[in-house]
Amino acid sequence: MMNKYDYLIVGAGLYGSLFAYKAKKVEKKVLMIDKRSHIGGNLYCENIEGINVHKYGPHIFHTSNKDVWDFMNSIIPFNHFRYEPLASYKGDLYNLPFNMNTFHQLWNVNTPDEAKSIINAQRKEFEGKEQSVLSAIHRLAEPDSIDLEADLALVAVVGRGMKSTRGTAGRIFSALAHANVNVRMIDQGSSELNVIIGVSNDDFDRAIKAIYDIFVETRL
Repeated sequence: MMNKYDYLIVGAGLYGSLFAYKAKKVEKKVLMIDKRSHIGGNLYCENIEGINVHKYGPHIFHTSNKDVWDFMNSIIPFNHFRYEPLASYKGDLYNLPFNMNTFHQLWNVNTPDEAKSIINAQRKEFEGKEQSVLSAIHRLAEPDSIDLEADLALVAVVGRGMKSTRGTAGRIFSALAHANVNVRMIDQGSSELNVIIGVSNDDFDRAIKAIYDIFVETRL
């Protein structure tokens, strides 16, 4: 059977499908196999009543390479799309990850300084209560140990399927290292939707800018 084909491709996802497409262009014969009943991998669209539904999550494509962009558009045109997740809490909708729109909805503030003032006030409410909180955690969860870190800002990088996307974490930490931001904590849940990074409060603004630049400005 293999004498009939130049290539055997296992997996009809993005890489396998594009390789088969390019091979066919140069008159190569390809046999492609996949455990799923469709091609395209996680980029597969299921047509439901005339609507192309992204079965495995939204397809968001970024590149700063014009040749790549032109090649992709030669196969299929792209629609303009903004990924703007919302959270529903007690009947109200809030922007995620947190931004000034979220703070305005929560506290009716309009500037970062106003938001920081409220955050600092809430932080002061917690001061002096650390031991009572830790005691309650010990009583309820019985952990082996608890370390309390002060002066820590949390940054959430949100995106569907991040855990299964190769290189995402490397891009985040490379960007932070380049900006001289020290990562003090890392957390990723099983939901595969976000990575939470802990940095010093003084590094917060630089961390946000570094991550924004690597994913949005450079579109790598």
